[in-house]
Amino acid sequence: SLSLKTLAETCGVTVPHLSTVFRRSTGMTLMHYVTLHRLRAAEMMLISTSERIDDIAQLTGFASSHSFAGAFRRCFGLTAPPSSPAYARGL
Repeated sequence: SLSLKTLAETCGVTVPHLSTVFRRSTGMTLMHYVTLHRLRAAEMMLISTSERIDDIAQLTGFASSHSFAGAFRRCFGLTAPPSSPAYARGL
């Protein structure tokens, strides 16, 4: 599970310090980067597996399929598909 707290602990700093340094270095918030990383992992799972959306959402660290669908839509401008094969055919 990738979280800001885990990353900060791994680096030996606080979450606010890590977030500030990361934003200054990259121009994006650490939370945005982590979410983007999780969504890219989910996208690959949608393309390459037959896992259900609910399972993919859970495996990539989203609290629910609803929160996953909202993040997916905001990031990719697409509605998260109901099943992986449908997503793969649409690409």
